[in-house]
Amino acid sequence: MLYIYNHKLRRPKKMGSHPHFYMTKYQTDINRALQELRQREFEAGRYYPRMDMDLFEFPPTKDSIAPGAKHPSIKAVCDDAAEDGTGSIIDIEEVIDAIRHSASYGLSPYEVIEFFNTDQLSREVAETLIKEEEFDS
Repeated sequence: MLYIYNHKLRRPKKMGSHPHFYMTKYQTDINRALQELRQREFEAGRYYPRMDMDLFEFPPTKDSIAPGAKHPSIKAVCDDAAEDGTGSIIDIEEVIDAIRHSASYGLSPYEVIEFFNTDQLSREVAETLIKEEEFDS
């Protein structure tokens, strides 16, 4: 799972104006997992301006709407969306070790325990937190 970390609040933060949550199979190469997830969402067409992401229910599932890509590439989507962003994981370009626009970084083991009250973060824990909306916007 990828979390956007808000260094000012010192806790995980929802991306953009609405919470965006994605689940993907674990891979040791986090950036590869991110790029495959971005490609999957691009090909499904789950991004602005292809569709109204404010109406989309996260996390995407196999039953989620998938109108198909309207743009020839992820770069074209990002250029078209410009400063509005795509409202999707496509806006996150990479996972890095420091805070930077359009990037994410993993939480330290200490931060995982601090934020989630467990050192064994699982899909079930994440889904419970999403349902309870314990993340601040």
